[in-house]
Amino acid sequence: MGRKIDHDPTKCEEDGKTDKDCCAHKTKGKCTDGYDLLWSQKLCPWEEGRPVYLYSCTAPPDKVSSKAKDGMTDEDAKCYKDRYSDASGDARNHYLDKGVDEGRQRRCAKDLSDYEAQRYLWNYPDLQH
Repeated sequence: MGRKIDHDPTKCEEDGKTDKDCCAHKTKGKCTDGYDLLWSQKLCPWEEGRPVYLYSCTAPPDKVSSKAKDGMTDEDAKCYKDRYSDASGDARNHYLDKGVDEGRQRRCAKDLSDYEAQRYLWNYPDLQH
């Protein structure tokens, strides 16, 4: 199963330098700090006569987030337990043990960011009209 995409643009790198727009040739883009690289089908402006693609860097499951202890704030942990009735014990451990594989949402976010919404459409092109 997939997991919720949490793109961290600070992890994008091209030719050993920070890639602020996260657009690169598929042979040059990479993610730092063990983050997973995920290529999109969206083209960015061409460079050197070759196509350049948008990519994202997502935290691997064992790094739920770098912004809070164990990847979830206390508020996130409460929301997770409220959202999923089978989440007993520590919400953070439940998410890592079960939630990641089942694609569960670990944050309290009510709406998708513009990036997440676009990413969803890229992954499911049949939803585009």
